[in-house]
Amino acid sequence: MNHTNKHIYIFNYINKASQYGIGTFINQLCMCLSENNITIITLNSQVNEITIQHNGKIRRIDIPAINYYDTKNNYIRYYRNLSYIVSIYANKKEANIFILNYYFMHPIIEYLKKHMNDCKIIAVVHFLGWCFPLNGNISKLRKIITTKTKDEEENIIYEEFIQEKRYFNQVDYIICLSKQTEELLSSLYMIEKYKIVKIPNGIKDEYISLNKEERKMLKHKLLFRENDLIILYVGRLDPSKGLDLLISSFYNVTAKLDNAHLIIVGDGDYDTYIKKCFSIRNKITFTGKITKENLYQYYQIADVGVILSYHEQCSFVAIEMMMHKIPLIGSNNLGIKEMISKDLKLFHSEDINSLSQLIIKVLTSSNHHYQTESKEIYKRMYTFKEMKNKYIDFLESI
Repeated sequence: MNHTNKHIYIFNYINKASQYGIGTFINQLCMCLSENNITIITLNSQVNEITIQHNGKIRRIDIPAINYYDTKNNYIRYYRNLSYIVSIYANKKEANIFILNYYFMHPIIEYLKKHMNDCKIIAVVHFLGWCFPLNGNISKLRKIITTKTKDEEENIIYEEFIQEKRYFNQVDYIICLSKQTEELLSSLYMIEKYKIVKIPNGIKDEYISLNKEERKMLKHKLLFRENDLIILYVGRLDPSKGLDLLISSFYNVTAKLDNAHLIIVGDGDYDTYIKKCFSIRNKITFTGKITKENLYQYYQIADVGVILSYHEQCSFVAIEMMMHKIPLIGSNNLGIKEMISKDLKLFHSEDINSLSQLIIKVLTSSNHHYQTESKEIYKRMYTFKEMKNKYIDFLESI
C-alpha cells in the first residue's frame, strides 16, 4: 500500500461474543491504533436506521438489525449492499484496512475488493467453528477431514471447516492470538505462512495492590470472612467452559478445606448449575454478570483462578487474572495451555481428582511463588504495550 494515511475499519456484530471477549478486543485494538483514523462498523445494532457518531479520531457506523437469513441469496445480497455503504464512507485516497472479527462476514470480502481493489482485508481469529461441536478436539477434526465416509454431523463440521478455509484464503492477512492456532492454520488449513501473524491479546495493567488490612476490609464488604479461601471462575455458565468439572472438583476441595469458597461470575444457564451445587450451596456464590469495577474487586480477593474451557484463543479473563497476580489453573486445551504455568496445568481435562489437588496445592501454599509467576507471565506476554507495538509494526509492514 503506497498511501501514508491509514484508515482502519473494524467490523463488529452485536451478540454475546461482542459483550465478552470480542468487545474487549475491539476496545483494546482502538487504543492500540489511536494514532490512526478508525471506523467501527457495528452490524445488528439496536438502531432504526444507519447512524454515525464521531469521537475524536474514531467514527462509529451502526447498522440496524435486519433479518437476511431467509435464503443464501439474501445473505449475500446483505453483504453486497453493506459493501456499497462502506464504500460511500471510505476515502479512496487513504490506505483502507478492513479488520473482520467474524468469519460469517466472508461475503463482504469480494465486494470490498471490487470497490477498493488496493485495500487490505485482515481476519482476526477469535474462534474456529469446529471447536464448538468437537470441544476443541483437534484429533477428531483431523479424522473427519481425512475420512471419506461421514455421518450427518461430521459433514456439517467438515463443510464449516471448508468454508473457514476459503475465508482464510480470501483475506490478505490473518491475525491469530495463539501459537497453536498459528500452527493449525498452516498445517491443517494449508494457509501460506506469510499471511499469518501471531499477536496475542493484551491489556493495560490496572492492578491495585492492597495491603493485608485493605484486603480484609474488601472481603468483609463483599460479605466474605477474613479466612475464606476464594476460588474464582469468570465466564459464561456453559458446558464448553468446563464449569461442571470445577463444581464437581469443588466438592472434593471443601472436604479438605472447610473455608474454601467458590465465586462464579457470569450469566447463562443458572438453573442447571445451581442444582449441581445444592448440597454445598452455602459455599458457592453466583454473582451474575457484573461491571468491570465489581469484577476487579473480586480479582483483588481471589486466591486462585480456574479456567477449564475446552477451547479459547487468548482469554482476556486469564490475562486479567494474571495481571492481578492470581495463580491460574487451566486446562491443557487449545489456547489456554500456552497461557499458564506448566505446574498449574490440568493435563487431562476431565480429571476431577487432579483438579482438586491442584486447587488445594495453591490454596495451602505458604509462599507467593504462584502469584509472582502469574504476574511474570502477564508482564512477559500479555501487556497492552506488547500488543500495541506488534499491531503498529504489523500495520507498518503491509
